[in-house]
Amino acid sequence: MFSKKRKLRRTYDDHLMELIEDTKETWLQKKKLMELSFGHHEQLSNETKVVQATYFFLLREVKKRKIFAK
Repeated sequence: MFSKKRKLRRTYDDHLMELIEDTKETWLQKKKLMELSFGHHEQLSNETKVVQATYFFLLREVKKRKIFAK
């Protein structure tokens, strides 16, 4: 009974870690693109802020669930 629960939790923890890595990569790419672009692009700025907020939300979730990187 508890074994299935642990496997399910581990599966979702792994998925969360993959998601946080992908989100961080996307955030850093958009941030770099903003630094390299000429002028101010409102849409790119908003997208960067959304991805950054998502990344920090996922970090808080990892901390709350006490997941450690392997």
